[in-house]
Amino acid sequence: MTGRPILFSTPMVQALLEGRKTQTRRIVKPQPNDKPQEPEFLSACRYGRPGDLLWVRECFSYVGTTDPGWLLYRADDYEQQCREHGFDRPYPPLETVKWKPSI
Repeated sequence: MTGRPILFSTPMVQALLEGRKTQTRRIVKPQPNDKPQEPEFLSACRYGRPGDLLWVRECFSYVGTTDPGWLLYRADDYEQQCREHGFDRPYPPLETVKWKPSI
C-alpha cells in the first residue's frame, strides 16, 4: 500500500471530515485506448492503485505570538480552534489570517 497526497478545496475537505464525501474522481491523462487492459490502465493512474491510501493536503496557517505559533487548518471551525488554543477574545480577525496553500 502506498500513500499519496491529493488536493481538495476547503468545502470538499469539510465534506470528507463530516463523512458526506467518500469517493472522488480524477481525469486520467493521457486517456487510455478504447479497451484498456485493467492492470496496464491502473498502473498509468498517478493516484495509485485500488487500496492505496490518499491523504488530503489542507490550507493552514500559523497564528499566535510564539514561534512557530499555533497551527490552524482552514477547513476546521476557526472559532473552535481559537478556543482550543486559548486565544484571548476578541480572536484575531479571520480576514487577517494568512493562509498557506496546500500545494
